Amino acid sequence: ITAFARAADHSWSYVCGDATNAYNNPRYSSTSKAKSDRRKNTPKIDLYTRSMVYLPKANNLLLFDRVNALDPSYRKAWLLHSVGKPQVDGKIVKAQVPGHVEDFDGDTVKITWAGGIIPPPDPKDPGRLFMRTFLPAEHYIRRIGGKGHEFWVAGKNRPIKRYTNSITPGTPHPIEVGNWRIEVSPAKPAKFDNFLHLINICDTRTEKMPPSRMIASDGGKMVGVTMAGWVVMFGRKGEVAGPVSYAAPAGKVEHLVVDLKRGGKYRVSGAAGGAATLTAGKEGTLRFATAAAGAVKLTPLQ
Repeated sequence: ITAFARAADHSWSYVCGDATNAYNNPRYSSTSKAKSDRRKNTPKIDLYTRSMVYLPKANNLLLFDRVNALDPSYRKAWLLHSVGKPQVDGKIVKAQVPGHVEDFDGDTVKITWAGGIIPPPDPKDPGRLFMRTFLPAEHYIRRIGGKGHEFWVAGKNRPIKRYTNSITPGTPHPIEVGNWRIEVSPAKPAKFDNFLHLINICDTRTEKMPPSRMIASDGGKMVGVTMAGWVVMFGRKGEVAGPVSYAAPAGKVEHLVVDLKRGGKYRVSGAAGGAATLTAGKEGTLRFATAAAGAVKLTPLQ
């Protein structure tokens, strides 16, 4: 964990972690134990961080990833498992296995709890989530799963036998393995990519994902999302130096900007009540409000 902060009024929580060492990288790569295969796995990345911001009032979870591959040909896939079959907007652009392994050109996914071993707490309202992809701007969404394809990898289903052999249909099981998964990948190969996703957790009375849109700062140093009376901004490549400016949406809006200089002082113009001097928290977070649409600018003072 590289950063953790939360609001005193419980309106938001923020965490950032560096998971680079969970993957083959220049500092570590695993060696196969098979006698027939003694090769050392090639390092694939040298950077993977994930930032998350949770806004409990609207049940919105933002996820922002930075991934740098050592070779642009290495395919990146942002992963989300589910028990129920994901419904993806857009059209199918490629079907490796029709009904089981399909690529879509959309950006929004709806998942309802269904078809699992463990029953939902309220069978009449099992719960639902929506996921929207903002970055990569050009991407495709791959839906994988269904009977005989729950563990589909590299053209083959690879079930976990000690798990699947212990299942009795209709009987609760202490382990729940998703029947489906979503993989979001860039449409064009590149070494560095950002992934920006919004997950909205709701009940089954919600048929459409609430409105949201992406916001980018002038010059592109920061990017974020506006939704449900909030704007949340992240640094595209990490901590942001120098001034940052972007357009605030209409109405009264709370802003949470992360990846600023820890403990740095900023002159914030465009804030409700006029320009103000504010200090970023010890984890590089800054919160303020705006009362109307207009330009917001954060200027470091030290």
